[in-house]
Amino acid sequence: MAWEKGKMIHKLRLKKLPILPILGAVIIIIGTIISISVLGSCGGSGAPPITQYTLTIHLETTMAVGDNTITGTGIYDEGSAVNIRANPDLGWEFVEWTGDIGTITNRFSNNTDIVINGNYDIIANFTYPIITHTISNVVFNPQWPATLNYGERVQIVFDYSTNDKTAVYVFTHPFSNGSLAPGYLSGGTVFYKPWQHRGESDFTISLQPGQVIVDQIRLQIVNVIQSKILYEIFIPVSYTFQ
Repeated sequence: MAWEKGKMIHKLRLKKLPILPILGAVIIIIGTIISISVLGSCGGSGAPPITQYTLTIHLETTMAVGDNTITGTGIYDEGSAVNIRANPDLGWEFVEWTGDIGTITNRFSNNTDIVINGNYDIIANFTYPIITHTISNVVFNPQWPATLNYGERVQIVFDYSTNDKTAVYVFTHPFSNGSLAPGYLSGGTVFYKPWQHRGESDFTISLQPGQVIVDQIRLQIVNVIQSKILYEIFIPVSYTFQ
């Protein structure tokens, strides 16, 4: 305040206030009051959500599928290259993938990749070769011709093969004049799929009146429930039981 010409005059002096730009804002300091003016927007945006899809793999079910297995079913990120595998059981063969197979690398390979661009449902197809059964290299002990007492056993050793998917029996039966020998007793052995191996069996004739002449031996491969003959062979022999 000052006196000028008999009057009191009030004068206000304003100091130059600092202006501080900080991180896109103007800060003006007035005494203890801070005024912030935002010059621009700093709003950020996060990463877009990841899209995921489901890959479902089935075994072909219009036929028996044995113990075939598959891998690859799951949930994957869009654009993922996923390895899928079809694992054939022993004796089976993989054929092809069917279904949503547009992005499969090789539809005829049991070990391949698929690129995930949507929900996929694909099928692994298998086949089973023609089933074969054989008996060969049959050896008898004692060798024929031979005369035996009732109750003595003839041992039979043989090679066999089967690619049946279940267990099988191999039976030996003695024949006399076109029919099963009277009083015969024979052994059988259970073999499991699919095998090539050496098998053993035997037979004898229980006590009978007179003589029994065995002139043929029948060997059979039979399914496990004994409802079907898978292979059969007759071998001429000459054994006399008395």
